[in-house]
Amino acid sequence: MLIAILFFQGCSGDSSIERFLQLNPKCVGCNLSDQDLNKANLDQANLENSNFDGANFSGAVLTKSNLKGAYLEDVNLRGANLKDADLSGANLKNSNLENANLSGVIAINANFENANLKGVNLSSTNLSGVDLSGANLTGANLEGRNLAKVDLEKSNLENANLSSANLTGADLENSNLNGADLRNANLTDADLEGATGGDLAGAKICRTTMPNGKKSNSSCPEIDTEPSFGSLFSSF
Repeated sequence: MLIAILFFQGCSGDSSIERFLQLNPKCVGCNLSDQDLNKANLDQANLENSNFDGANFSGAVLTKSNLKGAYLEDVNLRGANLKDADLSGANLKNSNLENANLSGVIAINANFENANLKGVNLSSTNLSGVDLSGANLTGANLEGRNLAKVDLEKSNLENANLSSANLTGADLENSNLNGADLRNANLTDADLEGATGGDLAGAKICRTTMPNGKKSNSSCPEIDTEPSFGSLFSSF
């Protein structure tokens, strides 16, 4: 275990853990739960499948780090720099990522359930298959993101930028859309039952379950089922 190694070397304290990870950037499957790594510099570290549950990474540098499959539940990542990091399959349930830098992050199938993503710029983040149910996305930038079939149930999207986002088949039940920008967003097959607020003018509405529970096809491509005059005359 990593902690045992540090004490064996005469090291103790969180600064020693940071130093160890800097000298040994590959720490696959390590257990560092509840550690204080405030403002630690772990640029390009390989921390795949490691356990950081309850750890403090506030203001830490994790740029280009490999955090695939990592356990990051209840972690404080407020203001952390995760630019270009790989969070695929990571568990960030209940974590605080307020004002974190997630530009260029790969977060395929990551779990952000009930996470705090307030004010985060996600416009260049790969969010395919993520769980954002119950997440606080107040003021977040999700412009142009592919959120097809993403779970956003009970999420807070107040004043979020969802313009041009692909929300095909997304679950937005009971979400807060007050002040959200949904211009040119694709809501085909999306479920908005119980959602509050949100100006849907300009969004694509097709087979969409509206806040009142009823289906709407207001933006579906028109299908002309009536024969044209030309086709009628051509038969003579």
